[in-house]
Amino acid sequence: MIDRDLFLTNVSLYWFTGTFGTSAWPYYGSTGFGWPEGQMAVPTGVYSGPPGIRRLAERHNTILHWPEDNPGGHHFIAMDQPDHLAADIRAFFAKVR
Repeated sequence: MIDRDLFLTNVSLYWFTGTFGTSAWPYYGSTGFGWPEGQMAVPTGVYSGPPGIRRLAERHNTILHWPEDNPGGHHFIAMDQPDHLAADIRAFFAKVR
């Protein structure tokens, strides 16, 4: 569970600085759901996601890291489980070296 004060602090930063809209622009600016295309030259790492959608991602991306045993995630995974996220980022970059 995310601490209420931590959550409100995060939301307040976007609200008081007027950056909520620009931070959400990629969601609104897209024409719908879709995986980025043309990323075959760049290795891609995914923190978590249903294994069934990996096929869609692999069509246009080089998936190097897609662990299936990470704790469940959501938009606030960095606040909720920072240790797990940091370990996963280290694991991804260890494969890139």
